[in-house]
Amino acid sequence: MGIISLFAATRLVLIMAGMIAWNFQIPVAPTWRKTDHKTGIHYALAIDQPFLDMWTRWDSWEYDEIARVGYWYDYQHKPSPYGTVACFPLYPMLIRGVGFLLGGRTVIAGLLIANLAAVAGFILLFQWGLWWGDRRSAWLTVAAAISFPAGLFWSALYPQALFMALSVGALAQMFDRRVAVACLLTALATATRLEAVALLPVLLLIRLSQSGWRPRRADLWFLVAPLGLLGYMAYLYQRWGDPVLFLKVHTLFGRGLTNPLWTLVLPLTMEGGVSHMVVIGTYFVLGLVILATCLRLPRPIVVYCWLLFLIPLASGIYVSIYRVHLVNFPIYLAIGGLGLSGRLRILGWGLVASFMALQCYMMYLWVTGYNMP
Repeated sequence: MGIISLFAATRLVLIMAGMIAWNFQIPVAPTWRKTDHKTGIHYALAIDQPFLDMWTRWDSWEYDEIARVGYWYDYQHKPSPYGTVACFPLYPMLIRGVGFLLGGRTVIAGLLIANLAAVAGFILLFQWGLWWGDRRSAWLTVAAAISFPAGLFWSALYPQALFMALSVGALAQMFDRRVAVACLLTALATATRLEAVALLPVLLLIRLSQSGWRPRRADLWFLVAPLGLLGYMAYLYQRWGDPVLFLKVHTLFGRGLTNPLWTLVLPLTMEGGVSHMVVIGTYFVLGLVILATCLRLPRPIVVYCWLLFLIPLASGIYVSIYRVHLVNFPIYLAIGGLGLSGRLRILGWGLVASFMALQCYMMYLWVTGYNMP
């Protein structure tokens, strides 16, 4: 109940911030506040209902539309071909199922799934904190995850919370030698977010640390782990003849395969490049990744931490990188590690307080309609 109460309290704070921001929305609304008359895309899901609208901005319409009418891709779309195929299928499939039970209320279904998945992920993360440290560090770990600046996405109509719960659960199950369950959860994760591919080598590392190179019958379950991604690629090939069509949509936003280390240092070579909040946040997360590396976290978890940090940088740009940082749960364990020391515990809780202030600021930008930092 403590985790649920803490999460609910932070959501209440964000709702208050959102209601304040509601009165200061920018007068010239970008495309997500109206219907595009050329394409017919309806970007605003609950424009006259502030308590719903504040959680359904930007890309939320894509998940809702997939849940209601399925995927589409228009080769004739102007100025460039476009469609909803960049969004992976598990989350909208769940929205469709729960929405059916709720009488077609897909927006409410999506928000319900996100918040329940977030609570499940935090409970699993608390168990990780107990296993790795003690009760005080576990609470600090969960508080850091809930209050992280991009933490509004735990409750928004986005798949981040679902991916977090699945990834934490998969790794925990593998450490407990439940190979079948771990691989099944990984398959679901790869059907949720592309960065779930980071789980595949990490599961293998955990398995090798447990049984060495000696193959076992249970290892056949590793064939199941990537089926979420492969199944989606097979669907894209069957329908549009291109198994990686989702990557082509990403190129419209300037994403392309790049050396992640070059993406990381590029802002240092540009005037004012490091002053952008997303860049500053990325460097801060790098510090947490290094901290996680220096602590006594299991080696496979450190590898996972680095992979999840580098994967979005491999796209060559910083757009939306804060969403991937959000699900990188080892960084919260690193903050929780500060709770193991009486002197550093105050620093850890100070970070949590700062995180929550920044999350309220992001909520303000989110609701007013300004670009996310």
